Amino acid sequence: IDLFGEETEVIPARMWILFLLFIGTVVSYDPQGFTCQTVDQGKYYCSNPSLKLNNGIIRTAVVMNASTSEYLYGPTYSYGTTGGYWCMTNWNKLWGGCRCGSYDNHQNSDRFVWRRDLRCLIRNDSLVAGELDPCPQAGQIQIAAYAYDNGVAPVEGGNDLLKIFNTYIMVETLYNLQIEQIYNATIYTLMDDNLNSLESITINHTGCNNPDQNNLQQNLYFGGSCPAPQTVAACFKPGFVNSSSNVIDSIGASSSPSSSMANSSAAASSGATASSSSSTSGFSGTSSTLIAPSGSFPEASDASIIGHSFAIFILCLWMRTML
Repeated sequence: IDLFGEETEVIPARMWILFLLFIGTVVSYDPQGFTCQTVDQGKYYCSNPSLKLNNGIIRTAVVMNASTSEYLYGPTYSYGTTGGYWCMTNWNKLWGGCRCGSYDNHQNSDRFVWRRDLRCLIRNDSLVAGELDPCPQAGQIQIAAYAYDNGVAPVEGGNDLLKIFNTYIMVETLYNLQIEQIYNATIYTLMDDNLNSLESITINHTGCNNPDQNNLQQNLYFGGSCPAPQTVAACFKPGFVNSSSNVIDSIGASSSPSSSMANSSAAASSGATASSSSSTSGFSGTSSTLIAPSGSFPEASDASIIGHSFAIFILCLWMRTML
C-alpha cells in the first residue's frame, strides 16, 4: 500500500539487481563522454553534426584521430584545374561558432581549422608524388585561427583573418580549445590536458553590438574545396577536460572528477613546436562515441564488457523463470 492508500505491485528483488547491474555497466561504458564526428571518404560534412547555440566563450576538449594526419590524395588526383597538392594545403574546419547573432559561417564566424603536416609530403609540381617514410613530423597536425568578418573570407597570406599557430598538435592526444568572442576581436586559445595555455592568437574584426548572443556552433568539416580522400574523424567533449583533476563545464563550473588519462611524452618537434598532452592511443574515431582507449581506462572498458555479458546472462535466467 502506498502513501495514498493505493495498492502497488511489489517489484521483485531480482528486478532491482538487474536494474543496478545495467546502470553500473552503462556508467562504466563511456567514462570519457566524448562524441566523435566522422567525415566519410568523398564527403565534406560530418555524419553526426551537433546543433548548438553559443554565447561569447565556447570551449571544447578534442582528440584527433590518426586519420587526420594520414589522409592523402593520389599521385594523379586533381580537382578542377588544380592538383592534389593544392588540395592538401586547404584548411579543414575543426570547431568554432558564428558571431554577432549569425547563423551563417560565411558572414561572421570564428573557427579552429586544421590540416596534416605538409612536410611529410613529396610534391610533384601541383600533384602529390607520395610521402616521406619515415617522416619526423608524422602524427602532427597544423592548426590555425580562421575568421569571417562581414562576409570577407580568410585568406592564407592574404589578410589577417587567418593566423597559423606555431604549435603543432599530435593525434590521439587530448587538447582543450577556447574561443572568446568580444566586441571587436576574437581570442583563440590552445591548451593541453592540464589546462596549461600552449598558445593564444587574437584576430581583430568589425565590431558588433551582440558578438556573444545566440550564435550557431560549427562542426567538423573537410575542406577547403576538395572532398575527403579517406575517412577522417575527431572526438569532442563540450567544456574543458582536465585529465589530472576534474571536468569543467562550458561556463567554468566544476563538476565531478573524470578518470585520469595516461600521460605521453611522444612528440615530434622537428622544425616547429609540437605539443603532447595525454595520449589516448587505441581510440577509434569511426564510432559515434569514443570508447575508453586501451591503456587509459582498462578497468572501465573491461568492466563494461564483463558487466554487459553478466547482465544479459541474468536477464535470460530471469526471463526463464517468468515463462
